[in-house]
Amino acid sequence: MDSPPLSEFLPSREFHKVDKSSKLRTLRFVQGMLRELRQKTEADGEKLLTYLIEMAYLEASDRLRASWSAEGGDEDGGGDGDQPTRSATT
Repeated sequence: MDSPPLSEFLPSREFHKVDKSSKLRTLRFVQGMLRELRQKTEADGEKLLTYLIEMAYLEASDRLRASWSAEGGDEDGGGDGDQPTRSATT
């Protein structure tokens, strides 16, 4: 008895298409939540966890910045100015 191909179980390409405004809203939401989590873990002295959350925050920020740049946004990415610094966790 042959198993069905893996593609039978994977969502179609149409499933992965998300409109750009929805994606940007999600990225901004995630960025905000990560900022809050980073502040809380840093205040509690959780250095490794703070670092990992900071890396995720930077990734979300980079994706937003890239999206804004692709659409001709302003040079600084239009962010909120709350970019984490390396010295905060090191």
